[in-house]
Amino acid sequence: MTKQKTAILSIIRSSCKHMTAEEIFFEARKEVPSISLSTVYRNLTQLANEGLINKIDISESRCIFDKNVILHAHKVNDITGEIEDVFSEELDTLVRSLVDKGIVSYNLVIHYK
Repeated sequence: MTKQKTAILSIIRSSCKHMTAEEIFFEARKEVPSISLSTVYRNLTQLANEGLINKIDISESRCIFDKNVILHAHKVNDITGEIEDVFSEELDTLVRSLVDKGIVSYNLVIHYK
């Protein structure tokens, strides 16, 4: 794993919040000053494809990255922007019942005010 990719993964895993690519970029520059935003995006895509992080589309123009890769949904407060993980066995059971194959991931984002 490259120095840049290792730094990005470390930043996500040590964060107690969901981060955007830009937030990760600003943190990564503290460790790897020469890193570019395109490098961050490329590595985030790779990390998500490898199953090490989750990419969550919050809206058409905003996505976040989550260190928690187990099945769960997200609640987004549209007023404060706060994002919470939602863990629910009932929800997981419902999602699994809708699909006859094994569920690897789903992207359920609940917006509220």
